[in-house]
Amino acid sequence: MRSIPTVLFFYLLITSCSSNEIANSKDVNADKIYVKYTIDYIEGNALTKIKAQFRFSGYRGTTLVLNEPASILLDDKPLTSKSDYFNGAYYTASPEVEDLKGEHQFIFVAGNGKKYIEKFLFAPFEMNNPNLDKISKKTDLTLSYAGLQDGDIISVTIKDTSDATPDFVQPEIVKTGQITIAAKDLQLLKAGPIFIKSEKREMRELKQTTESGGNIEITYLLKEREAILKED
Repeated sequence: MRSIPTVLFFYLLITSCSSNEIANSKDVNADKIYVKYTIDYIEGNALTKIKAQFRFSGYRGTTLVLNEPASILLDDKPLTSKSDYFNGAYYTASPEVEDLKGEHQFIFVAGNGKKYIEKFLFAPFEMNNPNLDKISKKTDLTLSYAGLQDGDIISVTIKDTSDATPDFVQPEIVKTGQITIAAKDLQLLKAGPIFIKSEKREMRELKQTTESGGNIEITYLLKEREAILKED
């Protein structure tokens, strides 16, 4: 299983390229604030993780604490201000999964009085396969899901227990609630226990934003499923 060091490398690379310095929004031009929203869901957790971050001079710029009259709301509730060494200043909320399902909106009021509303849809998905015990290297593997639309893209990772074989990591396009992993890809894995991870990530630019722009990213991660891969 060789993907963990790779993921760690890219995480460290990204965090090292972004500033963790902190400044006050009242000291910068409100039109030059870059806005980033993230919503993270992990199957089985009762709470989601929401983060809003404001930076001056682009997506890698100095992080900002919002000074009145600037504010950030999720629907009608203010987010909590936090800061740490790695992230700088940011704002968070942890609504329950069931409460967040459906359409919601971020409301960012800049220090110059301008209001920016960003609507988003929170729609988790599920895996429908009740039994993955019998998977053959000689047969295509079909994974079924609920809550996905035709054309949605999910990332599927399949790991075995050997460091000598590469993990299967590939984006797959959903059709009629299913994706198919070809037998030729399964043949590259070691027979025995395998672990299947499914993730959907939606990222787009904000529809209402400052001159500097911004984006929103929603990530849905399913619990890892264990199965047995057989030679025949």
